[in-house]
Amino acid sequence: MRISIFSNVKSDRQFKATTGLSKLEFNELSTSFSNHYTPSTLAGFPEGFGNDSAFQDPSEALFFVLYHHKVNCTYDVLALSFGIARVTAHNCVSFFKKILKKTLESESVMPKRTFSSVSQIETYLSGVEEIFIDATESPAERPQNEDKQEQMYSKKKMKHTYKNTIISSRNKQVIFVGQTVYGGKTHDYALLKKDLDPSENWFLKYTLWVDLGYQGIDKEFECGDVKIPFKKPRKSKKNPDPKLTPEQKEYNKFVGKNRVVVENCIAGVKRFHILRNKFRYKSLQIYDETIELCAGLWNYKLRNLTTYFG
Repeated sequence: MRISIFSNVKSDRQFKATTGLSKLEFNELSTSFSNHYTPSTLAGFPEGFGNDSAFQDPSEALFFVLYHHKVNCTYDVLALSFGIARVTAHNCVSFFKKILKKTLESESVMPKRTFSSVSQIETYLSGVEEIFIDATESPAERPQNEDKQEQMYSKKKMKHTYKNTIISSRNKQVIFVGQTVYGGKTHDYALLKKDLDPSENWFLKYTLWVDLGYQGIDKEFECGDVKIPFKKPRKSKKNPDPKLTPEQKEYNKFVGKNRVVVENCIAGVKRFHILRNKFRYKSLQIYDETIELCAGLWNYKLRNLTTYFG
């Protein structure tokens, strides 16, 4: 008889600890997930799904893939937790992620990955007046290739990382997840310019909240109102004790208090430990798919609390 951890999870606290969603949120997502968990979809699974196979219940399949992202255990532990073989655990993660992505797309909570034109971003952000931009890094396995080691090493984090641009709305929803790059050495602003060509007027109609990592954004991009902190002057012979004025310090506090929403947004995406801890896979593509999925799950969670992009 197969023993699965799913049968022991009962309380709201347990669901949050194992899936990142409340019991109610999980049940609602499970209903939508079941619509995509069809015989025709499952026919593409490498091992098939006969009457005696695992995961006949769509809710358990959803729990399985969420558990993998939230807990971030090894495949050996994952297999033991659900009473299946290690190879089956590996195949199920890969397959169920595709079904989960289709489910989140049908719920209209997946973030945008690219914008083809200014008109597209304006249509997508209809009613939005403020956008918040920051970059996020997640720990990665140390690559064997020396060039990749140098490219991925973040002096700020003191480890090898993957990196993405995140754009959020005032209510902490993830609007946009930039393409994943081999992290640490790529500057935040340089990363934004890779995702969005400065020759286009992407931000002309919005109030833009950024940190000092985006200095010069108002010179290269056509922007509306840019809220960016003042940088402390450099020490020099003429200015041996550089300081910000009281007014500049107050303005920096004002920007920080408002810009914290994008930090909270990133923290929400990283509630799934697969991104918070060292990413076990050595594939840039798998990481890119993972952060997109976690951003969609965060948006799904917030949708019940706030008006989307409100």
